[in-house]
Amino acid sequence: MNSNTRNGLIAAGLAAVAYWFKGMTPEQRQNVKDKVAGAGKRFTEKANEAMNSAKSTINKTTGDVREETTY
Repeated sequence: MNSNTRNGLIAAGLAAVAYWFKGMTPEQRQNVKDKVAGAGKRFTEKANEAMNSAKSTINKTTGDVREETTY
């Protein structure tokens, strides 16, 4: 990451923090918090579903291989 990109990201972050503290009402802040929490919860649920699906596929596949190699 070059210096201009890093400085730009730092400036954007500082602007966001300033807006958070000075430009938003408490209701707007709570709305943002709720949206972020909801997005995080949905992401976690989807990740868990994907992990469980992958685990079941692996278990099914290894189970099929074990059955075929059993003498």
